[in-house]
Amino acid sequence: NNMRKTSNKLLKPEKTELIGIRAEQIAKGAEPTIDIGNLSDPINIAKLEMKMKKFPLNIVRSLNGFLFEEWSPNEMIIENN
Repeated sequence: NNMRKTSNKLLKPEKTELIGIRAEQIAKGAEPTIDIGNLSDPINIAKLEMKMKKFPLNIVRSLNGFLFEEWSPNEMIIENN
């Protein structure tokens, strides 16, 4: 979206938080959005969902405490670290 003010790069702390939240959901029985094959670790499943651009959660960034932007990690640049 050209109207957004913040970067399209997913920051490492945002990535860590999203993967942790998603891994907890998977551990509690949420259905993965991908074919997990023989994976069983919720963290690895969440990481693979993100890598395959099938991540079901969004990140909300505050612009000034009153305005917010919502991004899907699926449309963002994600570093491999």
